[in-house]
Parts: sequence; C-alpha cells; structure tokens
Amino acid sequence: MAAPHIPSAVSRRLEPSYASNRFAIAGFVVALLVLGAKALITNDMTLVGALFAAVGVFLGWAAGRELDPGTPGVAALGMVLALAIAVFVPPAALATGVAMIGLRLVSGTTGAPVTWLDLAVFAGLGLVSGGSPVLWIVGGAIVMWLLRAPEVGPLRTWVTVAFAVGAACGLGWLWYQWNDGRIDDVVITATAYVLAAAAGAAMMLAARPVSVTAPTDVGGGDVDRLRIRFARLAAGSFCMWAAVIGGTAGFWGIAPIFAALVAAAIYRVFVQPAAITS
Repeated sequence: MAAPHIPSAVSRRLEPSYASNRFAIAGFVVALLVLGAKALITNDMTLVGALFAAVGVFLGWAAGRELDPGTPGVAALGMVLALAIAVFVPPAALATGVAMIGLRLVSGTTGAPVTWLDLAVFAGLGLVSGGSPVLWIVGGAIVMWLLRAPEVGPLRTWVTVAFAVGAACGLGWLWYQWNDGRIDDVVITATAYVLAAAAGAAMMLAARPVSVTAPTDVGGGDVDRLRIRFARLAAGSFCMWAAVIGGTAGFWGIAPIFAALVAAAIYRVFVQPAAITS
C-alpha cells in the first residue's frame, strides 16, 4: 500500500485503527468529562474553558508522540500526567498547540519536508497568540531549533528573516502594551525557578542518547534519532523559558509539554536504559 500523501511537515492523520490513537481519543473524552464536571462543580472555569483544557491534555499525548514516536507508552503516560495537572491548573491550549507544532517540525516524525505552508501555519498561530510574552519565547526557541532541520534548505534564510521581523514587531507590540499599562508585569517567584529546574532535569534525562526505530509517515525511512534528541532539548527549553519569562502561570500554560517530557524521561531511565549510548 502506498504511503499516505502528507503535504507538509505539520499535518498528520489520527487513524483510529491504531490502539494508541484510540487511547488518545478516549483520553480526550475522559479529560473533557472530568474537566467539564470540575467546571460545573467548582465554577472556576467555563465549559468552553474545560473544552480547551481537554484539548491541551490531548496535546500532551501528541507531544509525547513527537518525543518518542516508537513508544506509544510515552504518549499515553504524557496524557495521563497532563490530565492530572489540568485538574489543578488548566493548560493554555493555544500555547501548547504552538509548542507541539514546533516539536513536530523539529523532530521530523512525519518525514515530509518543511514547506512554506508549515511556516505560514506556524506564523499564523504565533500571530494569533502573540499577546503572550511566553509564546514569543517559545516561537523563538522553535525557530532556532528549526534552523537545524536539514530539509529546510533554501527556506533557512527566509526563516531567519521572518523570525527577525516577527520578533521585532512582537517586542515592539509588547513594549507598547506594557508601557500603556495594558499588561501587568510578570512576577517571577522562587517556585518558577524550581519548575524551570525540574524541566531542565527532565530534559537532561530524556535527551540522553536514544534509539529510535519508528518509521516516518512518508518517505519510507526511520525517524532520525538525533532530531528526536533535538526535539527533547527543544521541549525542555520551552518549559524552562516559559517559567523564567512567564512565571508559574507561563509554565503551567504549557504543562502538557512538560508532562510529555517527563514521560519521555521516565521511559528513558527506567524502561529503555539499554538504549544506545553513543
């Protein structure tokens, strides 16, 4: 059977014939029910907020799939951890989605080359969510990692130019917002630094040399294990920068990414300790 056509490095089908994908769908439904019930009982968020939080939990599964495409258990554990966190602190679905797309571009798990469509989708999401200084940091980190992708090729210069222009506009806009008193200063507490340290520890454990045998969605080859390491480093950098720039709120906003990273670290240390070491 011919491999399915994927027009970009971002798109991916959620094929229900796979057990791991059925788990993700069921997990989303469970998350929606749990968070919806919490919204009705506590009144600390709306049902729409519960829906977006459930999407964030699902993205925890998707991020786990990018960080270890050959081990469905990592994505499943990441989703469980994301739900456990979301019960106490709902994630920001848009911020998590931007970070997850960035991880997909970095990891190269689809096997499709990065295209103008990918850059347009990523830039569009970043523009829509540009009111958060945390997302500008996440976006910048993604671009830096994306520049390492070998298939970017001639787009590399345009990625750099687009990032420079976007960063300048974003920083100018944020300066205007802060100067006009529309955005309160973010207070970075000791807890934020502890969370950043936790993300760094998970990153170092997860990014130890890994063995990847999963095939890409298209192209017929296996996922590049070095790019999986880059993706794990990128995930850790997202979480650490979110904490030190956006405080605890910024960190918990992309908590599903942290949950996926922790799941990858757990599997790397306890389940796959015999993975390649060079």
